[in-house]
Amino acid sequence: MNSDLRQVLISIEPPILATSLAAILESRSIDVVVWTERVEGAVRCDLAIVSGSPPEQVEASTVLSLPDIEGNSGVGLLRVNGDTRTVQIGCLGDLMSVVEEFAVA
Repeated sequence: MNSDLRQVLISIEPPILATSLAAILESRSIDVVVWTERVEGAVRCDLAIVSGSPPEQVEASTVLSLPDIEGNSGVGLLRVNGDTRTVQIGCLGDLMSVVEEFAVA
């Protein structure tokens, strides 16, 4: 892993979105782990991008919960070291802006 880049864990639905996002991030040389039920043990990462809450085995200093279609369309939650704030995520560009802020040291 490049010492200037941090590890990003992706645990989002549907799986095709997780795979697509991982490909985009990997093309930018960002170290990515796509969460599956087959991952065993604790996983530490700098940024977890999740649908809902991160899996119990994931330890992340920053968690980005993507918007859902049930009342939160376009608004995600960003938790950084225990502090939570809302972030506008209406398109891929918005998502990439947050990722670049927290995935590149």
